[in-house]
Amino acid sequence: FFSSHGQDSLWQRKYEFGAFNNYDLRNSSLNGIGTFRLLNDGFDTLVGSKMNPKASKISKSIFTFATTYLSMLWSHEMGHYIRAEQIDGKFNIHNFGLPIPYTTADLPADVSLTNEAIFVTGGFEVNYLNIRKIQAEFISQNGLWNEDLGFAFANRLFYPIYTTLI
Repeated sequence: FFSSHGQDSLWQRKYEFGAFNNYDLRNSSLNGIGTFRLLNDGFDTLVGSKMNPKASKISKSIFTFATTYLSMLWSHEMGHYIRAEQIDGKFNIHNFGLPIPYTTADLPADVSLTNEAIFVTGGFEVNYLNIRKIQAEFISQNGLWNEDLGFAFANRLFYPIYTTLI
């Protein structure tokens, strides 16, 4: 992993990427958070810094919303994918874009209720891991960047919104 320091000497921006055991949801969570941070910081450095301040703020707001939404969804869907593989099923991604991804699953015909529950909750497990990781960094560093806090908040809202609408 690599990092950079923020305005407060305790703040440290961590870009963590890794490959873990087969069914370890950190494959989705940590890599999702790292990608989210890299995309947003890359936008600031490569695009936003070359625009006038007003256009930069507007563009950054739209870009941050899109990366928050899509990073949250991608890591969530990858949680289902990892859990489907764990129970010898297949997770099919037909569309991974806006507004919502279209996915299907082919689970074994004799899947147990426990294994089906493992598959169904895999996405929310990743959302929880995202929240837990960012909250731990917030506590250890006594603060974080607003977009990280927004990403954690969006992951926290995902379950109640999803279960209300679906």
